[in-house]
Amino acid sequence: MQSPKWEGRNAAYQRSIDLLLKHVELSGAPLTQVEVPYEDSSLPGYFYRAPGDGPHPVIIQWNGLDSTKEMAYYSQFPQMLAQRGVSTLMIDTPGSGEALRLRGLTARYDTEVWAAAIVDWLEANAGDLGIDPEQIGIVGWSLGGYYAPRALAFEKRLKLGVAWGANHNWSEVQEARRRREERTPCRTTGTTCSGSGARPTWTTSSRRRRTCT
Repeated sequence: MQSPKWEGRNAAYQRSIDLLLKHVELSGAPLTQVEVPYEDSSLPGYFYRAPGDGPHPVIIQWNGLDSTKEMAYYSQFPQMLAQRGVSTLMIDTPGSGEALRLRGLTARYDTEVWAAAIVDWLEANAGDLGIDPEQIGIVGWSLGGYYAPRALAFEKRLKLGVAWGANHNWSEVQEARRRREERTPCRTTGTTCSGSGARPTWTTSSRRRRTCT
């Protein structure tokens, strides 16, 4: 997590890209660096091809607020899909990764615009990529999981959508957890934790127990 004011920020990120591409060169991984035309620029991505004769289904993978297409590759998500005959296109969308840091492409709410550009590119290159243009899906993790449903709703060429970990209401989740813990009886007194400074904590033993401190 780097300060936006650090002068070496972009150089460090470029170094991470260079190292991944060096890994691909040395390992022979079936990964190709791609550029998807988008407005007056392009969206950077990696295409991971499933083994064997195609055409294969393909998943578009969108990352989150602080993650990148490089992290998507290192997560082993595309490798696991490839084992199941599915290719993956990892994309840094506007507002994330290389698209933001090195190209200045900022986020926008109408994510179907990104999706349409990506699907256009996949359809245009289906033969070379060995994919079935009728079997295109999208998976978004973290903030990408928040973006994916709208893209799926408006871009009808997408046949599958997964919103993976879209924590857009995280504060309410935390508050519900706090209220639930306050109602949990104390191990020693049998009462609930209440009053100034009282809070439930876990004790470690052969059986996990809750007590008040």
